[in-house]
Amino acid sequence: MKRLLALLFILAFPVLAQSPTSAQFAWTYAFNSAYPVACTASVTTNCVQSFILSQGGTTVATVPATSATSYTYKLTTLPAPGTYTYTLVAVGAFQGGTIQSLPVTVSLQVPGQPVAPSGFTVVLQ
Repeated sequence: MKRLLALLFILAFPVLAQSPTSAQFAWTYAFNSAYPVACTASVTTNCVQSFILSQGGTTVATVPATSATSYTYKLTTLPAPGTYTYTLVAVGAFQGGTIQSLPVTVSLQVPGQPVAPSGFTVVLQ
């Protein structure tokens, strides 16, 4: 009888899917002849310094460039439910200062929004 009650409880109240609590961004970078390496203490020009991740014009993170070609960044606190566009640029150093690459973007959909209404109409009378 206890097993039957336990089974009925499980069927009546299925385990809810856990809401995500973080997001991980991932990208690759191909060094080229103009910027062939990551910047170091001894290499300060013609190199890649960092990657800047931003959202809505605000910097979320600056990830230092290394000799790796694959990078990740974990966003540990998600924004409120909704859709957000994140932008990533590489920052290169040259003799006169720094320069940014063209931006690349990705959209993040944070769940939790109510379902949109349906059957919405208007009739002239």
